[in-house]
Amino acid sequence: MQLIRKIGATVLGLTMAGVSVIAPAMAANTTASYTLKDYPAPFIDDGNSNFLMVVGQEAQPSDVVGAVNIAVRLGAERVETKSVNTGGGQSISEGVDLSLPGDLIYLKDSFSKDTLTKTDMPTVLADDTFTDDSGINYDYTQSVVLGTTAKFDYVKYDSDKDPELIVDLSSTSASSPLYTLKVTFSKAVNMSATDSKAQTIQLFGNTYTVSSDTDANTLVLFGSSNSVTMNKDETKSVTVGSKTYDVTVIGFDTSNDKVILKVGTDTKSIGEGTSKKVGGLQIYAQTVTSWDNGNKGLTVLQLGSQKLTFEDGQAVETGDDNTAVDGTQVSISSSVGSLSTLQVKVFKPDSDNDYINVGTPFTDPVFGAFKVSLAGVNPPLTDSSRDTIKFRTSGDKKAYVDAKDINGNEASVYFGYLNATNTTVLQDSDQNNIKIVENATAAQDEYTFLAPGDHMYTHMVKVKRVYNSTTQGYAEFTDVFSGASYKTNTGDFSAAGKELDMTVDGKTYKVQ
Repeated sequence: MQLIRKIGATVLGLTMAGVSVIAPAMAANTTASYTLKDYPAPFIDDGNSNFLMVVGQEAQPSDVVGAVNIAVRLGAERVETKSVNTGGGQSISEGVDLSLPGDLIYLKDSFSKDTLTKTDMPTVLADDTFTDDSGINYDYTQSVVLGTTAKFDYVKYDSDKDPELIVDLSSTSASSPLYTLKVTFSKAVNMSATDSKAQTIQLFGNTYTVSSDTDANTLVLFGSSNSVTMNKDETKSVTVGSKTYDVTVIGFDTSNDKVILKVGTDTKSIGEGTSKKVGGLQIYAQTVTSWDNGNKGLTVLQLGSQKLTFEDGQAVETGDDNTAVDGTQVSISSSVGSLSTLQVKVFKPDSDNDYINVGTPFTDPVFGAFKVSLAGVNPPLTDSSRDTIKFRTSGDKKAYVDAKDINGNEASVYFGYLNATNTTVLQDSDQNNIKIVENATAAQDEYTFLAPGDHMYTHMVKVKRVYNSTTQGYAEFTDVFSGASYKTNTGDFSAAGKELDMTVDGKTYKVQ
């Protein structure tokens, strides 16, 4: 009964947010020719940016604005979309079966795989590079380390429902998680440094900006589905979720690097690298640039921004109110000031959400980039190819099962009898014992098993006759399902310890 588990990314398109660069340089490709029809190549290649912007020392403010707008526009071109059809009418990007060809998942098992990497999910778990404002690169890898505590089961988990297939998460915890999200840097990076703040990083299929709130002990990231560049007195309508907002840049506070915004009837100032809720819309000011005493300027805003806070030993926190994400725990190597590994352990959030069943996947509560889902068993439980086993009772004393053996032979086998002390014992309707332990003694009319270790050749047999003789002795058995007779060789079978061979299905058994 193979249980199929899938982990699949739910993000169809992964868009890298644009980075505003005031004074970089642009490198031209001299080995190939490009036309406008190749845009965004050669600046964007396979989802990766490959360009720098140059602005002269004596450049006019309008030139700076133009350079920033081009950089942001090209940044928005970094889109890579991959999708697969799950066969159920749902399209997802990337998915991996957590069983292995030589190690299938059965009831009471955990995952066959132990770690997922870019080989399994090339986009969500892609290798990438974090670049600080000084141009120093920090390569990093991403992975999902699967736990061993979650088990597959078929249980009556809800008293109001029939038994169902589940992935039991009740034993998962911070010390034994469902999985661990892991980011490993090739060299330690100081995320609390000024050069790191306001820079972007790709984590598990999402783009985040390092917040100015990051310090030596706490990493604060902002993510957004809407990134816009706006000038003074400009208004843009944006839709976040199902709601549309009109955002207007009122002006700039040059002394504090703040932009003054109006959303609806609400007006607030937001400092560069910080976030506020304006008119019900969470806004992160990624960059704020102004001149002419604040009469002119531009800002790059992340609208509907999601704030994530990571502190070693604590749950991941979201939003300005630092709401804990239940079922998570952060582990940071050394400190944010010398970050080499970031890990987030994910486990059951509470006792009401401690299992996964078919049709109800477990969505990653931190980055939301993938789901853990239970697809079912293969073949399905109700598939016609499956055998039917019926358990029944007869009167008040007897219980039996209707089943088939591997060759399709069907039998009704009594397996339980309620004795005089109201104890259910392994006996048939005539109170003949059923022996299930190797080397147990079975008398005539009692039952035992021929079990060579391969279910293809297992037989339940009844002792038909034991003939004691020094030369013609033997033991004979009847197959409970097929009715076939199995007989030992004849020979000395006259006393305890005497032994004869019996061959069934090419397997030889020792009978004493």
